[in-house]
Amino acid sequence: MAYGTAPRSDLGFSRSCEDILPRQCPGTTVQINYSDNGTTFTAEIPDEDYDTRIPKSLATLYQSGLAGQAQTVSSFFDIQWRHYSYAVHRASSTGSRYLVGTYRQLTSVLLNDALEPIEGLIVDTQSGGVGFRNHTVPQGLTFGADWTEDILFIEPETACVDTNLTLEFMIFPFENRGSSIVNLSLVDQGGFVNLNRTYPRIELTDTQTDPKLKERAYKAAWQTNALTMVYLNVTRPSPNSFSYLKSEIERHFPLSTRVGSYDSFTTSDRWGVLIDAPWAYSNGSVFNTSRSSFDDPATFYSNPFNINLGNFSDINLICQGAGANDLANITNIGAACGLVFGAARRKDGSESLIFEPESWWTQPLYSCASATKAVIKTVQFRYNSTSQYDLKALQILNITDKVYKKENNTPLWGVENPNMTLGSVTPLWGLISPEHENAVNLSTVRSDRLYLPGHPSGGVSSLPGYQNVPGTDGPQSALSSAYSIGSSKDVTNYSGKTNIAIAPTTAKIINLVWTDIAANSLVGTKSWISGSALPPNLAKRDGSLSNNAAVDVPVTVYEHQIRYRWVFAIPAAIVMFLAALIGLAALMFALMGKARPSHIRHYLFQLAPGRILTNFLYPGVCSGNAPTRIWIDQVGRNSVTLYQDLPGATEPQVLSSTLLPKERALTSSCQVEYSRGETGT
Repeated sequence: MAYGTAPRSDLGFSRSCEDILPRQCPGTTVQINYSDNGTTFTAEIPDEDYDTRIPKSLATLYQSGLAGQAQTVSSFFDIQWRHYSYAVHRASSTGSRYLVGTYRQLTSVLLNDALEPIEGLIVDTQSGGVGFRNHTVPQGLTFGADWTEDILFIEPETACVDTNLTLEFMIFPFENRGSSIVNLSLVDQGGFVNLNRTYPRIELTDTQTDPKLKERAYKAAWQTNALTMVYLNVTRPSPNSFSYLKSEIERHFPLSTRVGSYDSFTTSDRWGVLIDAPWAYSNGSVFNTSRSSFDDPATFYSNPFNINLGNFSDINLICQGAGANDLANITNIGAACGLVFGAARRKDGSESLIFEPESWWTQPLYSCASATKAVIKTVQFRYNSTSQYDLKALQILNITDKVYKKENNTPLWGVENPNMTLGSVTPLWGLISPEHENAVNLSTVRSDRLYLPGHPSGGVSSLPGYQNVPGTDGPQSALSSAYSIGSSKDVTNYSGKTNIAIAPTTAKIINLVWTDIAANSLVGTKSWISGSALPPNLAKRDGSLSNNAAVDVPVTVYEHQIRYRWVFAIPAAIVMFLAALIGLAALMFALMGKARPSHIRHYLFQLAPGRILTNFLYPGVCSGNAPTRIWIDQVGRNSVTLYQDLPGATEPQVLSSTLLPKERALTSSCQVEYSRGETGT
C-alpha cells in the first residue's frame, strides 16, 4: 500500500455545497445572488470567489472531544483519501486548486482473514472494518514490545433476509458458449405462497439507538416479492389485495432475461431485475437482455396491472430511509440496500464445483441493508525489533470494543445539522466536548458508537470527485460499491468469477467488500507524534511534533530471561537430599574410624570378582588382599571362564596360566610383600 499512497498535501479539506446551483456551505461567508427570469434560475457570485475550505470554527468543534480521549484516537479530520487529485471550482476567479478524492485499487485484502496494519490503517478482515492510525513503533529496543492503544474505527454493519425465491437454470448444453444459461426460472420457495399479507411498517426516528437494518432488509424483500407477484399475476394489488394466490412451493415461473450467473456472486441496487420485460434491465454485464435461439420461447407475462420499474424504484429509497431531498441530520444515517444473488449450487445437492454442460443449478436471492458506524476500539500491538524494520514487524494481536466503566464516560458524538438536504451538503461528524453539546446546528448523542450520516449516491470511481470530505464520502461510496458487485460500475472483481474463494455468509461478504474498498481508498494520519490536527489549510498542527521527536508511550518491553519451573526441580531435589544423607553418613563413619582407606580397600578387594575366582582356582598362591600390582603379576593375567557349555564346566575352568614353575617361592614373595604392605598401613 505504501508505494501507491500519495504524499499528504497541505491543501487540506474542501466542501462544495450545491444541488443544481452553488449554495453557501455552513460557516462560510461567500455571497451568492440568485435570480429567476421566469424561464431560468441562475446564481451569481459577485466576487467570483467560492470558498471551499472548512471553516476553522467547524473544524475545531468536530474534534473538540479529542481532549477527553487517548492521544491515538483520530478525528474526522484525520481521515484522508489515500489517493487524490486537484480541481478548480468553476465559480472561483483566482483559479486556486483544491483537493478532490479519487480511487485506485492498489491491492485486495478481502480474503486475508486477518488483523493487519497497512499504510495509515488497521484492517480487520475477520469481522470487517478499518482503524485509522499513522503507524509509529518504539525505538531503541533490542527485542521489541507490546502495548495497547485506543483507535477510531469505521465498521460496516449488514443485515440480510432470505427472499425465499431462487433462480433455477441449466448451463448451456453446447460447448464454446462461455457462461450462458438456459431454461431460467424464478422458483417460489415460500416467498410468494407464504408472504405475509400485512404491509411492514418500521419507525426510523431513533436510528442512532437502532438503525433497524434487518427490518429495512425485510421490508425491501417484502416489497420486491409483492410487486413481482403482481407482475406475474400471482395475486392482485389493492383494492382486494391478495384476494387470490396462484402459486405453491416449488412452482416455477419461466424468465426470458439473463439475471443469473452460476459462476459469480453479484449484487444490485435495482430491485426490479426479476421482472420479465426486455426494457427492464440496464445494469452492466450481470443483468443483460441478450437472447439466444437456444433459449426457451420468450415468456412475457400479461402484466395486467401494468407493473414497471417505476414501481420498484421506491424500494431503495424506502430501505435507505433518506434520500438526496431529505435533511442532513443525525437521524438520516447513510444506509445502502440491495438485492444479493448468492453463490449458485448444484440442484442435485452435490458439492461439485465443476460447471458441466446440461447441469442444473439453483441460486438464492437475499435482501440486504447496510450502514457504517464509528466506534473506538482497544488495539493490542506487538513490535518485533529482531525482524524487518517495516510494517511486517508490527503485529495486531487483538481488537476489542473499548470498555466504559460508567455511562457518562462514553463518547459524545456530534453530527452537523445545517438545515440543508443531503443532496446539497455532506454533513460533518466527530467527537464533541461537553461544553459544545448545545452548539448551533449540532445534534449530539452519547453512545459507544455513531452511525454515520450521509447518502450513498454513488460508488468509488477512478474519476476525480468534486470535494474532499473523505470522513463522510468515503464510507458512503464504499457502501454503494458493495451493492454493485458484478456490474460495469464494479471497481474490482468481487464476484468470485475469477477467484471462487469468498466468505461463507452473505452479510459478511458485503462487510468484507466494504472493508477492501475502504482500505484502498482511505488513510489515517493520526499518530503519537502528530499532535492536535486542524486541517492544514486552516492552521498548523497545534503543538505538533517533528517526525524525529520522541514521545513517552507505556509499553511492555521484551528482554531475555532464563526462568525455571520449580515443579521440574522435585526429582533433582530428592536426589540431592539422598546424596547429602549418604555423604553425611560417610563422613560420620570416617570420623568414627569405620571408614578408613585401608578398610575400604579391604572391602573392595573382597568384593572384586577377579580376586574371588583366583582365590577359588589358586588357593594359597596369592592372598586376595594383596596389592593390585602384585596380584596382577601373580594371578591377574590368567584366563578363566564360567561358560557352562564347555566340557565339564560345572566349575570355573582355567583356560591359560602364567604361573611360573617356582610357584612356592612366588607365593611366599606375594605373601611377604603383602605382609609388608599391611605392616606399612
